[in-house]
Amino acid sequence: MHYTPGCAVPAARIQTPSRFTVTYSVNRRQNLDACLASAARERAQDYARENLKLDFADKTHWRELAGARGVHLPAWYVTATGGRLGRFAERLGLTIRDVYAVTGCRSFRAFVDQNPTWPLFAHVGVLLEIAVELDTQD
Repeated sequence: MHYTPGCAVPAARIQTPSRFTVTYSVNRRQNLDACLASAARERAQDYARENLKLDFADKTHWRELAGARGVHLPAWYVTATGGRLGRFAERLGLTIRDVYAVTGCRSFRAFVDQNPTWPLFAHVGVLLEIAVELDTQD
């Protein structure tokens, strides 16, 4: 059984059936929320270690580009989806037409599907490179 550090309850056993109402003190509820968040984060990190590519040569370059643009790269374990990538593109001032012109992908989901083992930070790194390229062309 998996125990989350700092959590008195096993992460796999926390369940609150909807037919029961349980009153929690604020501190107890915050502890429960922290335990659930910690367990979810740990599961996501385990999934990323097993299924995603995590070693990219351009990682430091992407961090520099993100810092110059004032954008935080997502955590290394966050999986990529079309919606998440679209929100980052919006922050960078990119449209799907800009991405289509460079990659040939007609949607952000298609862009993610081209590299399904890449985490979100790698896809955002490519978007940062596209944004810089478009800025230098103007």
